[in-house]
Amino acid sequence: MASVEFQRKYRPRDIPLLPNSKKGSKKREWGPKAGRASRRSGHFARLFLDMRRLLVLLAVLCGLVGLAWPQAGAAPRTIQPGDKLRIVCEEEPSISKDYTVKEDGTITVTFLGTIRVQGQNAEQLGAFIAKKLEDDRIVRRATVRVTIIGEVSGRVSFGGAVLSAGDAPLTAGMRLADVLKLANPLPDADLTRVQLRSAEGTLNVIDFTKFDPQTNSANPVMRAGDTITIVLKVQGETITVLGGVVRPGVMEWKREMTVAGAVQQAGGLSPLARGSRVRLRRGTTERTIDLGNPTQASTLVQPGDQVLVDISEGRRYVRVGGGVQVPGLVEFTPGLTLMEAVQNRGGVVPKAQVNKVEIQTVDLERRTVDLGPILAGYAADITLQAGDVVTIPGGERRRSGGSLQQIGIAVIGILLFFLGG
Repeated sequence: MASVEFQRKYRPRDIPLLPNSKKGSKKREWGPKAGRASRRSGHFARLFLDMRRLLVLLAVLCGLVGLAWPQAGAAPRTIQPGDKLRIVCEEEPSISKDYTVKEDGTITVTFLGTIRVQGQNAEQLGAFIAKKLEDDRIVRRATVRVTIIGEVSGRVSFGGAVLSAGDAPLTAGMRLADVLKLANPLPDADLTRVQLRSAEGTLNVIDFTKFDPQTNSANPVMRAGDTITIVLKVQGETITVLGGVVRPGVMEWKREMTVAGAVQQAGGLSPLARGSRVRLRRGTTERTIDLGNPTQASTLVQPGDQVLVDISEGRRYVRVGGGVQVPGLVEFTPGLTLMEAVQNRGGVVPKAQVNKVEIQTVDLERRTVDLGPILAGYAADITLQAGDVVTIPGGERRRSGGSLQQIGIAVIGILLFFLGG
C-alpha cells in the first residue's frame, strides 16, 4: 500500500478515493490506477446518456413522420356546390371576400365574371384566378389565396308518397335525383309536383318528369335543411285558375265548387284583373262568366276546367315578391326588365338567394334565373311580360327598431325611478 507521503505527492485532486482491494480493509487507496478506472466509468455513463437522448430523438422524428404521412398521401378536397370560399388577393382587394358556390358550380368574381370552380381544389383555384387577373391585365402580378371556410353539411328530409320516409346526411353535390333514390316513391306518386321546401320556408314545385341527366334540368342541388315531399297523383281532379288572381295555378277540385269559389281559393281577383268577367274553358268550349251575377258566379266547375281571368290592358303589372325590401306590384311598361322591377321594390334584401330567382308567366310557365351576374353587369338583363310573377327566395327584410327603442327607454326610466328613490 502506498505511503501517506506518496499519496500526498502523487494523488491528483480529481482522482476519487477507491476502496482497498484487500478483504476486510476499510482503507482507501489512491493512485494512477484508481484514476483510470474512474475516468473509464464516467466515459461509459456519458455514452449511455447520449445514446438514450439519440433514441428519444429518433422516436420523436418517427412519430412526426407517421403523422405527416397520411396527410401527404390524401388528395386535397375539391370544391362542391354549396361550399363557402374565402378569396384573398393582396394586389386587388375588391375581389377579397367570401363566396358561396352556386348550384351550377360557379361563383361570380369582380372583373372576372362567372367562373366555374366545382372540381378544383383551393390551390388550383387560387392559381387559376391569379393567372386570369394577370392575363386580363387587371394587375401586373397577382397573389391569390383560396380557403374553403364552410363545407356542405347538414341533413335532407323526405316523405309523403314514398316507401322510405326519413332523412339523410347532405353530401357534396347531392341533387333531387339522389334523394328520390333514397325515398323510393310509390307507383302512384305524382313526380310532376315534387315539393321542395327550403330551410327558410320557400316552397318550390318541381316537375321531375322533365329531368335530363345531361343538363340536370329539374334536378336542383340540395341544401342543408331542405324537405322533399312527394304527393299522390290526382286522377283528373284538378282545375286551373290563371290570369289576374293573387295565386294563379293548379288546385284540387272539390265537389260543389263554383267558379266564384275557385277564384276565391286562388286568392281572389288581383289589381291585374280586368273587371269581374272571367272565362270558363272546358275542353274545346269556352263561355264567359260574370262574377257580379250570382247565378253565373255559382256555375259549378268540373275536373280539368280552366278559369281564365283577363288582365287589364290599361294598367298592367308585374308582381315582385320574396327577398325584396317592399314586395308588391310594379306597373308594367313595354321593355320592363327584371333588374328594374326588383329595384322598383327597393332592391334585394340580405341573404336573398339571387341565384334562384323564379319567373312565372300568366300561362304558368316557370323558369329560374341567376340575378347575380345581372346585378354585377356580367349578363344581359331579362325583359318581363305583363302578369309575370317574380319570386326571390330567402332574405331578411329590415325591421323597424322603434318599438325596441321605446321599450329600452321605458326600462331605463323605471331603473332611474327606483335608483333615485
